[in-house]
Amino acid sequence: SFWSIGAGWNLHQEKFLKDNTVLNTLRLRASMGPTGNQNFAPYQGVTTYRYASGANYRGLLGAQLLGYGNEDLKWQTNFKKNIGIDVNLYSNRINFAADYYVDNTKDLILGLNTPPSAGFSSFTANRGRMQNKGLEMRLNVGVIRDLEKNINWNVGITATTIRNKILEIYPIPINDNPTDQQLRDNSRYVVGGSINDVWVIPSAGVDPANGQELFLMPDGNYTYFPLPEYQIPLGNSLPKWQGSINTSFQYKGFTL
Repeated sequence: SFWSIGAGWNLHQEKFLKDNTVLNTLRLRASMGPTGNQNFAPYQGVTTYRYASGANYRGLLGAQLLGYGNEDLKWQTNFKKNIGIDVNLYSNRINFAADYYVDNTKDLILGLNTPPSAGFSSFTANRGRMQNKGLEMRLNVGVIRDLEKNINWNVGITATTIRNKILEIYPIPINDNPTDQQLRDNSRYVVGGSINDVWVIPSAGVDPANGQELFLMPDGNYTYFPLPEYQIPLGNSLPKWQGSINTSFQYKGFTL
């Protein structure tokens, strides 16, 4: 079961704003509640085979491992909190809305990398807790609204920013069977970091003495031979801001 609760305050209906001729709508709102996200295929919870109908041996069918099941797998839960504002001005010719939200996710579903000898490429498990914070803004302006000539021109702008942070990493669920013993966590999940971090080995440029590239190790020293353990997070695959600009023009029955 999931629940949610929300509330809004129509400030434009209060006495101190009701006679304002410019302001049409000024609404404050907030909501909170959990949602579920299964985010994995059904066979990832139960070890499942499928018939290899495209390849037979002497007329007999074989079976391929579709996925190694995790019986402890459960869906992740997101607890969402949101506050927002809606503003409409000048007979609704200018419309603005903004939302700030905080999503806390527990039982985060992520994959584990597995060696080829295991017979499957990944293993799905509930790996930890994560937090997303973001701001969304939308602005729409009616540049021209001529009812007599049936001309309408609207311009809209949207902008979004989001930040991701890992709060906790659960231990790998390993049992005593040989297959579980092959599970390894080769992914880059660090508490305090982001699942969108870009891990690289920093370059210190070219050594003028021999023309070889130098790489910076985490301890501050230099090396000609970069190793995977020298990687550090130096960026994020999520842009700081993303958005769009759109426009529409309508003349009688024609719309562009």
